[in-house]
Amino acid sequence: MRNSNTVFEKHFLLTSGNMTCPNGFCEEQFGALRVLTGRDLHVTRYGKGDTKILLLGDWFDYRNPAFSNEEILENCFTASSFDDFIVNTYPLAGVYIVVWRSGSDIRIFNDMHALKSVFYNYTDGVFNVVSDPQVAADYLGLKPCNNPYYKEARQSITGRIEGCCPGMNTGWQHLYRLSTNHYLDVHKRIEMRFFPNQPLTKLGLSDAVPRISEMLKGYIRAAQLRNNVSFGLTSGWDSRILLSSVESNSDMQCYTLRYPDSSDESEISASLCKVMELSHKSVNCNAELLDKDFYTSIKGVIDSPVKNDIRILEAMKRSGIKGGIDINGITGEELRGRHRRGLRVNTINAISDLMGYPNSSYLQRELENWLETNLELCKKTGIYYIDKLYSDLYYPTVKAKSIRTFEHVVDTMVPYNSRDLFITCNSVSLRHRTPFNPRLMREVVMYNKPELLDIPINPGKNLSQQLLSKVGIYYPAVTIYDAVR
Repeated sequence: MRNSNTVFEKHFLLTSGNMTCPNGFCEEQFGALRVLTGRDLHVTRYGKGDTKILLLGDWFDYRNPAFSNEEILENCFTASSFDDFIVNTYPLAGVYIVVWRSGSDIRIFNDMHALKSVFYNYTDGVFNVVSDPQVAADYLGLKPCNNPYYKEARQSITGRIEGCCPGMNTGWQHLYRLSTNHYLDVHKRIEMRFFPNQPLTKLGLSDAVPRISEMLKGYIRAAQLRNNVSFGLTSGWDSRILLSSVESNSDMQCYTLRYPDSSDESEISASLCKVMELSHKSVNCNAELLDKDFYTSIKGVIDSPVKNDIRILEAMKRSGIKGGIDINGITGEELRGRHRRGLRVNTINAISDLMGYPNSSYLQRELENWLETNLELCKKTGIYYIDKLYSDLYYPTVKAKSIRTFEHVVDTMVPYNSRDLFITCNSVSLRHRTPFNPRLMREVVMYNKPELLDIPINPGKNLSQQLLSKVGIYYPAVTIYDAVR
């Protein structure tokens, strides 16, 4: 290995070449590809006849919380074709890669928000699929692109994303990221979109709320049945919805990271846990130390004799449950209107700043391309375009990298990372999902645990913005602290 700082325990490499298998990796043949997996990556195999499947990571089925990966795979395998099979995965949450093979045909896809990333490279007749750009650089000897466009991209994110740029491109020569909700056809070397593929059926609150509640409760229960679960709790809506979906008096470990001027957040989190009869700890955190060593910072909260015996429960912004947005005082609908009126630059600059890349010409160009190709699709399907933008650009970079940063210590469970849940949330009228009218969020908490609404939500100053002003590196501080809001 040329880079000893790269952590390989949960990485993978699929290759048609003959490179040497790294020490500690497992190796198997999967059609035309050799599959090399780190020793701590969960690998599940299933097959019938000529069709074989590899699951890298974990699946959670809200309908059958007690099901293992093997049982979920068998349940999905009732499909007669790849298209049917992939639809059968929509109700599943998790952070995962699926490798599907039928004869010589091999296809690869990942979770809803691409939190388990797929990077691929084809040079000199050899096809490679890897889990991280640094892994690709180490194993394949890739060099950074000299194109000034990608050089600016790398420079704009130095110290935060370490080479993960929004969009398909990575800043390395001939290395690309698999786009969200696309599958990679290995034989044809092309990407194909599979989601969203049809218009949404509109739902009223009375229909959507019980469905959302059932899904979240099922996903969380499934995670608890496999691991000890720790929940990074804040006083925000997304966090409260997940907390209301946890069984009272369960063995869930809740913690709040205490930063300067965040005492209200910690006290509110403790009050929430008291209502739910859950244990809670506050951890005094130095942001710089947390960025450098997440596990050391909170090991007193989630300590376990086996490092993979803890699963961090995460929420995420823009999960679809909150469809409105306020960018510098501009609502999402106004953004769409400004786009139509030709004020595209202001829109792109606002979103670029919101995503943490202020004045980045690279991201602005990616957003320009994204708007051109996705606005019409959003219009046809009814997906709110800001929700989809976060799914396509923000999660595969900021959140995916944060998960890769610490997943060698703990596993991660993201209940919102489900296509069926995303569809259900986006099926609710946008007017019930704005920051100014968070009725959908309120109704879900009311349905699950109304007492939690008696405790203030997001009081005082914008703590996440305070944090961002103090933290230069986004990982994993914002993942644990800001993403659960």
